[in-house]
Amino acid sequence: MSLQIMGPASRVFDYFEEICSIPHGSGNMKEISDYCVAFAKKHHLRYSQDEHFNVIIWKDASAGREEEPAVILQGHLDMVAVAEEGSSFNFLTDSLQLKKEGDLLSANGTTLGGDDGIAVAMCLALLDDDTLSHPSLECVFTVDEEVGMLGAQELDISLLRGKYMLNLDCEDEGKVTVSCAGGIRAQISIPMVSEVRRGFLCRIHAAGLEGGHSGVEIHKGRVNGNRLMMEILLRCGKAVSAGIAELGGGAADNAIPAQAESIILVGEENKEKAEECLTLLADELTSKICPKEPNFALTWEWEEEPAEVSCWTQEAYEKLDNMWKVPDGVQAMSRELPGLVETSLNLGIMESSKDQWKLTYSIRSSIQEKKEEVEEVLKKAAETLRGTCDFMGDYPGWPVRAESPLLNLAKDLFLEMYGKELEVEAIHAGLECGIFASQIPELDIIAMGPDMYDIHSPREKLSISSTERMYLYVREMLCRMNLPGGDAGRR
Repeated sequence: MSLQIMGPASRVFDYFEEICSIPHGSGNMKEISDYCVAFAKKHHLRYSQDEHFNVIIWKDASAGREEEPAVILQGHLDMVAVAEEGSSFNFLTDSLQLKKEGDLLSANGTTLGGDDGIAVAMCLALLDDDTLSHPSLECVFTVDEEVGMLGAQELDISLLRGKYMLNLDCEDEGKVTVSCAGGIRAQISIPMVSEVRRGFLCRIHAAGLEGGHSGVEIHKGRVNGNRLMMEILLRCGKAVSAGIAELGGGAADNAIPAQAESIILVGEENKEKAEECLTLLADELTSKICPKEPNFALTWEWEEEPAEVSCWTQEAYEKLDNMWKVPDGVQAMSRELPGLVETSLNLGIMESSKDQWKLTYSIRSSIQEKKEEVEEVLKKAAETLRGTCDFMGDYPGWPVRAESPLLNLAKDLFLEMYGKELEVEAIHAGLECGIFASQIPELDIIAMGPDMYDIHSPREKLSISSTERMYLYVREMLCRMNLPGGDAGRR
């Protein structure tokens, strides 16, 4: 059923609903990319689609504005695909089930993908608006941003001529971002040894944690589900000599994991002791965690009959202990900008097999040297356990620009339209702006977006009224975009 959201931004929500009907989790990009190409063809607009499925759509300037510098509008096509625990939702095939509750849009049991589907929808609505007076537009839709900005790193930026760029990948109306952290993804693989043991299987769940974005919300001290499960096993599983049959949690390296699970095998002589240990631990953890994260629960279920199962040998606990000692969360705060996280580390994903334990981290820092220091910590941890540490998706930070005509326009216009000062900020999260800025140093960039809440989690919500205000604001900015540069921008 159509959302039927009326008003001046109705086309934005029409396009957003179409985007939500197309599976577009990271790594599953062809269909949503082809959708953008079909849009360009329908509207007789020039486009480019590369082998990675990045798409650029160009629209010529309105009459009389041909000599103004071109403007890049940019967002990413992929979403973080996370469903509630126990959900059967298939992100490879299923359409998101949208819900409208008052001013908020969400998806039933899954992430909404407002990050960054609403940016794509805004761009399509602007391209579709033939009443809009604007300079030349270059709408850039990148892929796989959420897994290391992989699409932006492969984009042929030489195709662009813009001198100014509006990135629409932010989640706070009234704030404009002018700088962001750089980052990299690290995957540690640790060899494990298994043996067949007999005993009772116990499946342990740690769920209901707040989770969230590992850049935007890392400073809030939310419990990391993966690290919590490691603690549970070290305190309970080790005490009863349990074999670890499975260990996993998290869905994305850049999301604080809201849940984790393990399966242990306990000898019959230790089953009662394990039950007592888990009960005491559940009480302790509930008392400690629930005041800040009230939905947390530690639960477990026993198989009724004993079984023979392949489990990691007891040396696994030494390896868990070593990785438990690796730091997590905020590592340093900025000295220059009070309240800004400078460096952080997030254990986003754990996976296990009979002979291997994989841990995937997101490293972020606004200082390259500090990022490299954290990389070295992970490399040494892996080497100590005779494992490997591979790095991928390295992306640069985005430094503050000393003079920005685009920012000046944005500040003046926001005050005029909404009677409030625009808040200028630097963020710890990564943005593709860093990649564009590193390749086009003269490019004047700002980033903004409508109000979104709990992104990268099934609680994600998007404000309808904020989306409408931001769309009208961007639209008006394009109307008034006659900034220095001339001759259609960069050459």
